[in-house]
Amino acid sequence: MAKPHLLYTKPTEAQGTYKQPARNPGNQPEDKPEPNYGPMQDDFRKYLSAFQAARMHRHQARSLQVPAHLDYIRITFFDVFDNAGFEARYRDKFGLVAVQVDHFGRRVLFAIQSESRFRTFLHTLQAFVDTISPWGDLSNPDRDILFIKEFELLTTVDILPNIDEPSDVLLSLVEKQLEINTSFVEIQRALFSYLDSQSIDYESIPENNTIQLWNVALEQLRELADNFDILYSVYPNSLGLVSPGRFGTATRSFGFTANLPPDNAPIIGVIDTGISDQTPLADLIINSQENDPYDLTGTNSRVDNWDKTWGHGTGVAGIAAFGEKLYPAARGAIQADAWLLSIKVLDDRVSRVSDRAIRKAIMRAYHELGVRIFTLTISERIKNDNETVSALAYMLDVLACECDLDILICIASGNMRREIIDLNTNTCLPYPNHFIHADNNIHVPAESMNNLTVGATANNLNPTLQVAGLANDVSFPAVFTTKCHVDFDTSGLTQNQRNKQFGKPDILYYGGDHERNGEKQVTGISVLTPKIGQYWMKETGTSYATPFVANLAARILSAYPKLSMQTVKALIINSASLPRLDNTFAALPKSLLNRVLGKGTPDASKCLSSTDHQVTIILEDSIVPEHIGTYTLKFPGYLQKSGRATGLLAFHATLCFKFRPIQHRQSTYCPVHIAFGIFKNKPLDEINGKGMGPIRDEKTKEVIEKGYKLREPWSQDPYYRGKLLCNTQKVSFVVGKKDILNEDFTFKVAVNSKLNKLLTAAQKAAYATTVEFSLVIRIEERPYKNQYIGSLYNGLKVENDLQVLTTLDADLEAEAESEL
Repeated sequence: MAKPHLLYTKPTEAQGTYKQPARNPGNQPEDKPEPNYGPMQDDFRKYLSAFQAARMHRHQARSLQVPAHLDYIRITFFDVFDNAGFEARYRDKFGLVAVQVDHFGRRVLFAIQSESRFRTFLHTLQAFVDTISPWGDLSNPDRDILFIKEFELLTTVDILPNIDEPSDVLLSLVEKQLEINTSFVEIQRALFSYLDSQSIDYESIPENNTIQLWNVALEQLRELADNFDILYSVYPNSLGLVSPGRFGTATRSFGFTANLPPDNAPIIGVIDTGISDQTPLADLIINSQENDPYDLTGTNSRVDNWDKTWGHGTGVAGIAAFGEKLYPAARGAIQADAWLLSIKVLDDRVSRVSDRAIRKAIMRAYHELGVRIFTLTISERIKNDNETVSALAYMLDVLACECDLDILICIASGNMRREIIDLNTNTCLPYPNHFIHADNNIHVPAESMNNLTVGATANNLNPTLQVAGLANDVSFPAVFTTKCHVDFDTSGLTQNQRNKQFGKPDILYYGGDHERNGEKQVTGISVLTPKIGQYWMKETGTSYATPFVANLAARILSAYPKLSMQTVKALIINSASLPRLDNTFAALPKSLLNRVLGKGTPDASKCLSSTDHQVTIILEDSIVPEHIGTYTLKFPGYLQKSGRATGLLAFHATLCFKFRPIQHRQSTYCPVHIAFGIFKNKPLDEINGKGMGPIRDEKTKEVIEKGYKLREPWSQDPYYRGKLLCNTQKVSFVVGKKDILNEDFTFKVAVNSKLNKLLTAAQKAAYATTVEFSLVIRIEERPYKNQYIGSLYNGLKVENDLQVLTTLDADLEAEAESEL
């Protein structure tokens, strides 16, 4: 029987300074051979020559009168560049100021701030190259340059890729560091003057350190890249939709009407192509008819004429409002779960709107209308393998944290850009081997870490479907869904620097599938369309998986309106489970599957309510970096009577928090680490710093067969420098009755926090502030011979003095209270 979730309200039992346990470095060779620097000398000789030639060519190519100039050297190191230890040294010693870090901290773009000190750098390199035998008479070789693998000048070719003209583009600017601020401001002022003189339409967006240009010619872009030395990259800048073919299903009418939700029901902001009011959604749309500030295209946010026929935002909005109630067929009056706000950012008759306009619309919707849930199902380009976070994703992450907005943006991961796979002709790799291609990476801005990214399964919610399409099962990932662009297997990171928690998409949801001939008339999912006489059409895409999740978030907020959106995110991810894949996936490495599947597909019932034997406990609290705290979790005594000895309780725990990101620094983009663990009933001193093993049932064969993960002490380990930190973590494990009895029916939940080890002293000072987090722990009692002997829900509530979450369903809450 459904019951409200429970809230842990007690403060931390014990607090202290977090101590990281020492790590065993492994066996080290006793005698290291003398290094052979000959190959490095040859490389440096080549790099020096190329650098000098490229610098001379760049200076000669400058054709405009610009009041200041900056040159940049891009250095790749053999290992992670330690910002905290080396950044000041490179600045003071060599006149180099770091303005961007990528390749997981191994590659740094430096601005040459002091020409005289930079000559010291060049002279040091030249002295090394000119030494007849390695180091010769140099008694004190400069160890800093031995850390360098390669270096090059940042040139126009690096800044400006192949771009069609005329184009809408995004100019990404270097980080405006204090040491180059004067030159930066002078160059930026000259850049704006040039754009004005050329009548180029542009908008500067300081919030993500970019400038957006519209309808600019390639020759003008070359002139910009040649002369204005604050640009480090130029990208095509077009929002778009990807749908490889559309097939309608003729119907006589929409077939349903909408029952309006309560006035205080959540509002979902649909950032898309508009929502047609010539559909049953009309009365759900809260946009004004005139002077609508959420129509960013000037084409009417209540009109959806994308591609002149089929629309896109309308289909997304229908799912967001009703979720699974529209399936398998919409009939009669259907209760809507949310109101709809159309934030129209795309129309095929106008240019792409600016990132700043999108930012302002989201902020306005939050502050003026209380909108906390958004869908973003349009995207930019495909992300390259191991690429840094895009400007748009950065802006969305900042919105969720720095601007103090308690919001959650459900972002579509994007659809593949390869041709639909034809198994009959085998024109390209068959499903699912096609996922290996970089063309199937997620799209900008799906890498946003403070928000929720959604991929798709093949399910189209037709229970009678006999043809599963390309996927052998509807629970499998859809052919078009996209994978995380971060590939640790090709990153060059050591095993200790990789993070198994890191990845996008976060989850998958229903998006339909393609048939073997590439069509989707049977296997596609039915969506609303504003096309006259069409009403419904068969479609596929992560665009339609995403609003299902927004609808689920709205239903959670309706039940528990006081929860933070990070808790809503944690509830959704916590309920997810991975599909049991068949042998068609056998050839794919597990690391690739993790990049495709995320945490799996959510279970709506587990998101929304607990039961007598499956209980969700929510802990919303905060922690200061470099600290640790513990919470006591007690279990009811009736468990000792259970006939089940092993695997008695299954735990699923998820942690989410939002952070203020650091732009241009891939290795420190997430500057704060928070992790959790569930431990034996020990005091804080025994948990802290000693790496004590967690509760685990590791000898149970059943555990392995069920696929439960055996817990490591902490959900995430920040010990090794250069490790990408993740703000979304999930673990699952089981414990046996013996573990419960040995610990006197009591476990300890511990949460620790640290700052990223690569932060500078100034950055550490800026981030040494309280961070809020949400921890969701779902505990499932597993019966003995299908028999339960008590209520885990009631027992946990009484033993821990847990609070029943306030819900809008008074009957549900009253029923839960009456049973205690």
